[in-house]
Amino acid sequence: MLRCAFVVVVVALCAASCAAPPPIAVEGEGDAAEGEGEKGEGDAGDVVDADAYCEELGPIFCPFYLRCGRMAVDDAVTSDAGREAACEAAFAQSCEAGFEPRFTPLADAGLLTLSRAGLDACAAHLDDVSCDEQFLELSGPCAQVWRGNVAAGGACGLDAESFVCAPGTTCTLDLSFCGVCEVVLDD
Repeated sequence: MLRCAFVVVVVALCAASCAAPPPIAVEGEGDAAEGEGEKGEGDAGDVVDADAYCEELGPIFCPFYLRCGRMAVDDAVTSDAGREAACEAAFAQSCEAGFEPRFTPLADAGLLTLSRAGLDACAAHLDDVSCDEQFLELSGPCAQVWRGNVAAGGACGLDAESFVCAPGTTCTLDLSFCGVCEVVLDD
């Protein structure tokens, strides 16, 4: 127990010591002026309002959760539609309390964009992926649900902040848990 408390304190202190992120540099647009918070929206038809994150993901993840036994639903609900509705209600409540508050401010700051193409790719993937292959929700094709807008050399961090790096880059953390978006090299 004491060990866990120590880890939490160390992570909190390290995260608080990360340098303030530099001005947002959006892929293909050069450096943004300081404080402007430009969004790298690319194709405007691909952008989904970040406030709809949980509402968009529920119908995508619930069929997968139910198929793989990852969401308990009242046994009295027997129809597939009823089970999916119950899952989506529980999903929305959990997501809105835990995940949306971590991602939405990053989207509001222009660091992330909720991607329609990413949501569609995730939905197609979850339709038939093996339950054992999709261990983390936002991995594989589902990692593209959020499109990062921070160019190589920009700041990133743990948790939701690891998704801010633009396509073709990844967040590399140092021992302080602060990170830098670095170009991904082909193998």
